[in-house]
Amino acid sequence: MEYEEARQGQSLEMEPQTVESISVEQALSRLHPGEREILLFKHAGLTSEELGRIYEISPSAVRSRLSVARAHFQRILKEYGVMCNDA
Repeated sequence: MEYEEARQGQSLEMEPQTVESISVEQALSRLHPGEREILLFKHAGLTSEELGRIYEISPSAVRSRLSVARAHFQRILKEYGVMCNDA
């Protein structure tokens, strides 16, 4: 009985940061594995040169792949209502 009373008093609204973090996780899960991987490597601080050595492609090809992956990621985030800076 106490559980139900406590539960009824809870708000169903989530903090915006929580909602956005869930949306980001969902968006990442919808990316092609290669897109997700390169974005996460870049987020971890790897340079285009380092990523080029990993993928055995040129740094400019890495930047091209990153651009495509970022655009796809932003489109997915917008579907979840998360606005992105286009920086």
